[in-house]
Amino acid sequence: MGNKLKLTIAILAAWGLLLTGCYREEHFDMPGNAEVVDHSNDYSVPDPFDGSNAVYLIKDGVPDFTKMSVLGFTDFAVAMPANPDTLSWRQGIDRNGDLYFGCRQHKINYALDNVDNYGGNQLSYVYNALFSRLYLQNGAGKQWKMKARMAMEVFACNAFSRFIFEGSEWTKQSNLGLDWTSGTLACLYMYRNSSLIWNLDGSANYINLPDYMSPFEPFDLEISCVDQFIWVRIGEKVLWGFTAETMPEHMFPLMFCPWKGAVRFYDLSIEGDYVIQEPVAVQRENGYVNIQAPALAATGENTLLFAEGRCEVMAQTDKLTSIRSNATDILMRRSSDQGQTWGEWTVLKGGDGGVYMRPEVVNAGNKLYLFYTVDVDGKQSGNYRIEYITSEDGGTTWSQATVVAVALDGFDVSTLSGHGLRISDGTLVLPLQCRIGNRGTVAALRSEDGGSSWKLGATVSGLRNNTASMVETDGKLVMYISHSSAANSRKMVCSEDGGATWTEAVDATIPTGTAGFQTGGATVTGTDGTIYHFTPVDAEKTSLFSGSSLTDNPSLVRSVKRLYLYDPEMDLLGKGVTLTVSRDGGISWSEPKDLTGVRAYNEYLFPSGNMDAVISGNTVILVTEGGVAVPYEGLLIYRETVN
Repeated sequence: MGNKLKLTIAILAAWGLLLTGCYREEHFDMPGNAEVVDHSNDYSVPDPFDGSNAVYLIKDGVPDFTKMSVLGFTDFAVAMPANPDTLSWRQGIDRNGDLYFGCRQHKINYALDNVDNYGGNQLSYVYNALFSRLYLQNGAGKQWKMKARMAMEVFACNAFSRFIFEGSEWTKQSNLGLDWTSGTLACLYMYRNSSLIWNLDGSANYINLPDYMSPFEPFDLEISCVDQFIWVRIGEKVLWGFTAETMPEHMFPLMFCPWKGAVRFYDLSIEGDYVIQEPVAVQRENGYVNIQAPALAATGENTLLFAEGRCEVMAQTDKLTSIRSNATDILMRRSSDQGQTWGEWTVLKGGDGGVYMRPEVVNAGNKLYLFYTVDVDGKQSGNYRIEYITSEDGGTTWSQATVVAVALDGFDVSTLSGHGLRISDGTLVLPLQCRIGNRGTVAALRSEDGGSSWKLGATVSGLRNNTASMVETDGKLVMYISHSSAANSRKMVCSEDGGATWTEAVDATIPTGTAGFQTGGATVTGTDGTIYHFTPVDAEKTSLFSGSSLTDNPSLVRSVKRLYLYDPEMDLLGKGVTLTVSRDGGISWSEPKDLTGVRAYNEYLFPSGNMDAVISGNTVILVTEGGVAVPYEGLLIYRETVN
């Protein structure tokens, strides 16, 4: 059967299936799951989208980081200068004077030596990707369209640049690739998993790329999906139509991986069925590379969010003492509607090139105490100083900084992002981190005189304790601790003297999934004594950039999920976010409620990092580091009604 006749059958079947509401693969006489069509004529396909509801990730060359995020080699580069001109993803002007947003080429195949490759690292291209915050819904009855006006800068360089848009398992993704070849032929190809890259059912499944585009020149690309039938169009020409793999309903972020190539996006949009993350801070907002480490306080009708604003791209090596944190500011923004909308960011401490980290707030009722850590030499080497500022008007104005003279023999002491408490006897208390190299524990910083003086209580026993959150219940202080000990639950310690001393740690009954106890959580208590605990349900190891450990294999794009912009309190990031509730003082807990709201494909992480929670009015608010690939992409917000 000829290609043209096959396409005609496919199109007629697609129209019929739009009317019947169901696609079945046997309607198509195709080799395997896909069809290479005759490209000499223009074709029409069923298209329920008119563009009126399109959401733009990039519009006229301007990215919207509330709708997308990027990950670039320069976020993790060894000895790369902290200069916007060296960013992997950046804006540019093309030869026609049009603005674009794109990724530069990082590997030169014909380079005589490694110096010619970007940053002097031939594997720098591995860590470049674009991710939508919109999760495409795939499965029976779902429909969506991706439209891109874009340009490729190089052809025939074995670039393996591609879009990824569906697949219930990582190895069964649908990919549309541009310029991947074993020789010098530039080609456009479609594949589902690594065993079907070159052909489907014995038939080569690629087309000649230069027939549809020229280097540096913009072209229009569409990928559409209606009820598990997918087609690809460049300009007015349909290139492929195929039935998606039979799979459970799932959601998948649109990804673009330039690999060794360079790309320019002028417009990039999504329309149809999707779920979107709700950010409260995003990459490059207010000129910051990223905003992280949240802390929350409620004052009257207002909710205050504090965070770190990282001013520069961080350079990482495989040695902790070589990490430079770069300039970091302490920020605040305000919401008067339980986090539905937010005011502008205000710099509370910074703007002077200093490194101010991990804001931790104590609401004393008539006064706010905002603590943070000063990294004296900018290397996270333990040369820290703790300071605080205060506000007596709900965060409108703030005092000058006061240094807390706190030290503990053998430990590096610093704040943990989040919040402390004013407990019933008037004591102000907040958890601190006490580290010995890569190990450590927690202790409470306390004031029994309304903040006039502060002293450090006893440390919690053990050296595998990482982060902590506090509540007061039944007249005692309870601290829930993340840890790396051999156990299957979060640890719990109690204090009846306001954090001066602690009981031996016991297993809490909080459900944390497979390994959620290893990463930080957030805890807050309602006026009726109900305890709300937010926690990841698993953990993922992080790693610092190490090009020598990678091979020249595009499947390693998965490894971008394991990178973090700064060295965290422990070498783990969370997976997923759940809420569990206790109404009996922490003795028993409800079944965990998933807050992501996204039914993901197998192996997807839903990364999360530092988090904090507060009750504002009748709403429990959680803000967490989170994104599509790694937590540093921004801060996400979740809200639940108090019940």
